[in-house]
Amino acid sequence: MFLLLISQVEVYFSRSVWNPSVAYGDVYLDTVVVKYIRGAQNTIDMTIYSIWGSPAADSIVNALIEAKNRGVRVRIVAEDYISNSYSASYDYITELINTGIPVLFDDVTDIGYYCTYNDGYLMHNKFIVIDTQVVITGSANWSNNGMRVNANNIVVIYDSDVALAYLTEFEEMWGGNGDTPNWNNCKFQGYKSDNTQHVFYINNGIIDSMKVFFSPTDGTEYQIYRHISQSSTEIDVAINDFTLCSIRDSLKVKRSITHIVADSGTYYEDKPSINIRGLDVTSDTYCQNDPWSPPGDIYADALDGPPGILHHKYAIFDRYAVLTGSVNWTYSGNNRNDENMLIIYSDSVARLFLQEFVARYVEAGGDTANLLPVLVAEEGHVSLMPDLNIRLAGRVATVEYSSPIRFLELYDGNGRLLGRSAGNRIILPRKGLFIIRAFVDGGEVRSKAILVQ
Repeated sequence: MFLLLISQVEVYFSRSVWNPSVAYGDVYLDTVVVKYIRGAQNTIDMTIYSIWGSPAADSIVNALIEAKNRGVRVRIVAEDYISNSYSASYDYITELINTGIPVLFDDVTDIGYYCTYNDGYLMHNKFIVIDTQVVITGSANWSNNGMRVNANNIVVIYDSDVALAYLTEFEEMWGGNGDTPNWNNCKFQGYKSDNTQHVFYINNGIIDSMKVFFSPTDGTEYQIYRHISQSSTEIDVAINDFTLCSIRDSLKVKRSITHIVADSGTYYEDKPSINIRGLDVTSDTYCQNDPWSPPGDIYADALDGPPGILHHKYAIFDRYAVLTGSVNWTYSGNNRNDENMLIIYSDSVARLFLQEFVARYVEAGGDTANLLPVLVAEEGHVSLMPDLNIRLAGRVATVEYSSPIRFLELYDGNGRLLGRSAGNRIILPRKGLFIIRAFVDGGEVRSKAILVQ
């Protein structure tokens, strides 16, 4: 079993990964959640968008009740929809309420506690804070489908400062730090303020830093744009819901380095995905028709095994920054709902998410040659792409090019610019992972990763 535990971070995926010796896939995520609930000593603060389905939801509910019975303070903030008797989550949330666990809903309900300070949108978070020391977050709902069927990720963070940021967000919704919610001070959606720490410096040689943002107050949409615009070598996106055409437009500038796997519903129905596929849509106030020509590198998910949906909301930028959490790339996800976004700056964590992405990308019909580096280990010439070759002689690796390529840029594996070509060639300074960007007549930019051994 592989587990990343570096600088107090664990990463789990519910579906397969490309190389199981590198990342931890095919995990029943509820087993991870239950382990941490059972390990709680003092407090559990949990947000629930949905919780239903056997056996995963049963095991989580039972673990919460057991924690409450052994003296752990359990507090829950939940989406009001699940308080309706026709919701699949109704029996599970009422069981928690009936055992004495306080549950605050984000709008008026007939059960539990409720808050009237909201804009009528969703409480879409799915995070847990344990003992103000550990945070569990990601894309997965606490349902059996979320934990065991759909393609999801969860990240476990051992960091008291990060936990405090999540606790602050929780208690802003809760209305205070009491055992029961304060309905006079509870706040959801636009009633909240930007009041948490966002940047957490780790600098342990593996993880440089983390950032945490909450919707709709903290500018999560800007963080997506910012990371797209700053990426120079590769953008890999696995997304459940994608309706923001402004993000489509940001990605268009980076089309030569962008790879997308979208849930099939988004792929066939949402305007940004349709345009990226090179097809027309009907323009409206929110989205003007702009089909890509040539089409972008985008695929509909094709999950192997049990039927399910691609529920991720992650992106990997330059194989270094990973953006994940509950935020879909929609207007509501960024500007209306209660959501959370986690960004981790670490090539080690990016490597784990890349293993999941490659598995989804190949499963959907993508070619690994677009993602995995060209291995150069023996002397001689290797073709990287038309009009671009690498020559290895002794300890010297030289990339050579000809027309219509005009010049090259060389980056290291973390996306840092190392140099530009001169005289139709560029010499790699050492062995390792590199990314070549080839600038072609007509404005096209092609990218290729190279691993020199």
